[in-house]
Amino acid sequence: MSGFSRAVLALGAVWLVACKNDAGPVTVVDPERLYNQMCARCHGLDGKGEPEVAKSLPVKDLTAADVQSKPTEVLERIIMGGQNQMPPFGEVLTPRKIQAVVGHIRKLGKR
Repeated sequence: MSGFSRAVLALGAVWLVACKNDAGPVTVVDPERLYNQMCARCHGLDGKGEPEVAKSLPVKDLTAADVQSKPTEVLERIIMGGQNQMPPFGEVLTPRKIQAVVGHIRKLGKR
């Protein structure tokens, strides 16, 4: 067997292993859309808090310095596990989607 044939066989074996471990297609996450679906109901489209909800629940202004200054890991943990009256989203959102939501919250703080 020639060196070229061995290389082709080796490449084929690597490809088969890679296909076996394939996690599926990569999906695009739209952070703003995800935020609007999961968070805007309470936090508002602008992140400052939905006034009607704020009448009955203590809703955080996500654009405020105390929220924006939190490390990304802390915001991810809050979204995943919930905090105070905010429910946990860890069973609904993948880690990648939680990261996308945090990225959008950071954007809201810059507006």
